[in-house]
Amino acid sequence: MRSLIALAAIFTFSASAFAAAKGVQVVADEAHRRVDITIDGAPFTSYVWPTSLKKPVLYPLIDDEGVTVTRGYPLDPRPGERVDHRVCLLCRC
Repeated sequence: MRSLIALAAIFTFSASAFAAAKGVQVVADEAHRRVDITIDGAPFTSYVWPTSLKKPVLYPLIDDEGVTVTRGYPLDPRPGERVDHRVCLLCRC
């Protein structure tokens, strides 16, 4: 829990340096285990730590044109998307 608060503070401090010029906003949502980051009101990424994963991740990453540049697997699999590391997902290594 302390690391989450520290991370949110770091994101907030880092974002505050650019907030006036770029409109960066960082919103912590501990209930949903995530910190959302937007730029000029548009989603950029979220730092998430779901119980289904061993490690926290930045997901999704969205470019300035609104295109998601990360694949959905394993958090949000999409049709036709490659699924790998099945063993790791099951054992959470």
